[in-house]
Amino acid sequence: MESYLKFGFIQCPDSDQLPRPQCVICAAVRGNESKKPSRLIRLLNTKYSDLVNKPTEFFMRKRDALKIEKKIISQISTTDTSLLTASHLISLQTAKCKKPYSFGEELIKPSLIAACNEVLGQSAASKMNDIPLSNDTVERRISDMAEDTETQITEKIEIICITTGGIYRYSAQKQFTYVCAIYIGHDESNIKEDILSVSELPTHNTSSEIFKVFKGFIEERSLEWKNCVGVCTDGAACLTARNSGLVTKIKDMAGNNLLSTHCYIHGQNLASKKMAPELNEVLSQSLKIINFIKNNVSNTRLLKALCNEMGSDHQNLLFHSEVRWMSRGEFLKRLYELRKEVELFLIDKKIDLSHYFQDKKWVTSLAYLSDIFSYINELSLKLQGPDTTIFNAWNKIESFRKKLKLWFNMIAEENNEEIQSNSDYIMEADDFYSQNSVSDIIAAHLRMLSFEKYYPEHEDPQRQNMWIVNPFVEHKETTLSHEETLKLIELSSDKGLESILILSNSKFWIRMKNEYPDLDEIASRFLLCFSNTHLRETAFSAMTVLKT
Repeated sequence: MESYLKFGFIQCPDSDQLPRPQCVICAAVRGNESKKPSRLIRLLNTKYSDLVNKPTEFFMRKRDALKIEKKIISQISTTDTSLLTASHLISLQTAKCKKPYSFGEELIKPSLIAACNEVLGQSAASKMNDIPLSNDTVERRISDMAEDTETQITEKIEIICITTGGIYRYSAQKQFTYVCAIYIGHDESNIKEDILSVSELPTHNTSSEIFKVFKGFIEERSLEWKNCVGVCTDGAACLTARNSGLVTKIKDMAGNNLLSTHCYIHGQNLASKKMAPELNEVLSQSLKIINFIKNNVSNTRLLKALCNEMGSDHQNLLFHSEVRWMSRGEFLKRLYELRKEVELFLIDKKIDLSHYFQDKKWVTSLAYLSDIFSYINELSLKLQGPDTTIFNAWNKIESFRKKLKLWFNMIAEENNEEIQSNSDYIMEADDFYSQNSVSDIIAAHLRMLSFEKYYPEHEDPQRQNMWIVNPFVEHKETTLSHEETLKLIELSSDKGLESILILSNSKFWIRMKNEYPDLDEIASRFLLCFSNTHLRETAFSAMTVLKT
């Protein structure tokens, strides 16, 4: 088509298969049918009548200028792509580190420019300056990536389990609820868990409003209610009410086979709240001592200086927060470890609270409380984390209940070796009278920690479901149909599959999906159920960091 240059047109690059004319004046590309000379002449006469009599050299100059312009545009486009990629990468790290959107423009970009200017030179520094990292840009990048991630997750979902119940109050005007989900994807070899949605509650935090948010999310993402196999809550009335609670509303949509569980960590926290009056008094007096020191900046500094002078392992006491479930054990343990330093400080301040540390029975009770709540904290940590199924959680609770019975029997035999701090203090003070006087209080408290109220035997998820945990042993009590039982017998006879079960219970049943689909479907319903609301609490913590 070079012969048509006298009409002001050349062949468009990358159109060898179907040649199309391109105007050298405006760079417009015409269709293949426009390559006829008569049409090109008419286009030139219509649009550029003043250029009709121009020589071919004029159009050649325009052609060369168009090629140079295309090359420049291509270079700029390539540069922009790399800068946009860098902007997305920095925005991603900003989100992962829970930093404000302005972090990129205020800190990262100036740091990049200064570092590049020092190491790579001015040209590299000026290129760093072109990376778009404004507050609004970073916010838009993070929103786009979050939306894309959500889309990818929802495309993979086959089965989901919801954990909810938490209402995060961002301000007096805004409250948020979370949809967390464990899911099995079409192409996954293991169970995944992630946060699917953070939604603002438009009005009240009632079961109807929360359900409306959930329903909107499920329908908007074209998810199916029948694939929702479980709901985990913290036991709030608006969530668990028999007739109008959120769980009931979800069951109406998903079917009665949906499993609802009470957060095991929350139940453990409730079980540990009941306490003998004598121990509760020690706890209250400990809080008074803590608050006297921590609520005054000068007292905090003076105690820190005293701890440094005495070479203590710690320098500060810890606040107690009723909302933070593990803080009770932490602040009691710290107070017990710094008891000598705190006593000297209170004596120096001439505060009457110092006499508690001179009462051996009181310190013995404090030592016991620091021990028992440290054990409860350990249990709480074991119940957290990914891949914690309701079977694992129940086993850990059952193990702790057996330990409580053991400790109770040991205390009855005047053996307190397992309660380490309590035992060490009695040996240190050489005061076995305090041990005897506190033993009855400790025994009474251990009886109160039986956990039977919040974890009754009839709620054991392993009853009639042990075949899910280990299908290779004989199980007399199951809820399986006759055909499903035959399939289980067939599966349990294949000893070659036992090596897969050793790796992971959930991975095992995912592997069995194609060969034993009916058994896999039942097993997945139990394995997917959240045993706790830890994932939601983690999201709350992240939101708090972002918003404060």
